[in-house]
Parts: sequence; structure tokens; C-alpha cells
Amino acid sequence: MSNYRFSISEQNFLSFLFEKINEWLITAHIGDQMQYELHNNNREILNDYLLHFEFRRCFKTIWTMTKIIDNKKILFIEHITKETYEQKIKDNIDNNQGFQLFIQSLIGFTNLIRYIRDNYRKPIV
Repeated sequence: MSNYRFSISEQNFLSFLFEKINEWLITAHIGDQMQYELHNNNREILNDYLLHFEFRRCFKTIWTMTKIIDNKKILFIEHITKETYEQKIKDNIDNNQGFQLFIQSLIGFTNLIRYIRDNYRKPIV
């Protein structure tokens, strides 16, 4: 992920969001939430993965999610403790590892089916 270079428009958009979040964090308390609607002109600048990756790289006391509600993409930001942040990151990694195991089992099953198909075909004649 560190090899990705943000375009100028992506950098400007992230800087704008970082300013908004920093302004909010000055007065926010643990558990407070903020919502930011990603308007049509900026909702596709960054995909969700890159957006959350950058937030989690730069802020260790917020958790972000994006949801689409009534055809509007909304960024939800929650102020959390550093311990909660670390636990959520750990849970996220655990979920990702579980997903990878699931994918590997599907690939293994597909390989088994292909092996059976290729080695146990009956001749047409």
C-alpha cells in the first residue's frame, strides 16, 4: 500500500477531510460521532479501501465507515480510544485472515474438481 501515489485531486480531497476531522476532534469526546456526506463530485475520488487506509494510518483515535443511504454515500467517523482502535484493527485483521482461509478453501475445492474432471473422463466412444 505504501507504493500507491495519490493524485493531486486525491491529496486535496484527503487534506480537506483531514482538516474537517481535526476541527471536529478538538471538541469531540470519546464516543462522539460525525457524519460527512460525500457529494457526487467527490464520492468517487478515492475508493473506500484507500480512504479508510489513509484515515487509519493518520488517525489512531477515530474509526471510519462508509454507508450508502438513500443513494448518498456518507462517511461515519467515531471518536474512540487508542485501545479500542487497536482492538478494531486486530479484529479487522482476524476477519481478513478468515476471509483468506475461506478463499483458499474455495480454490482448493476448485482444483479438486478440475483434477477429477481432467483425470476421470470417460471416452465418448
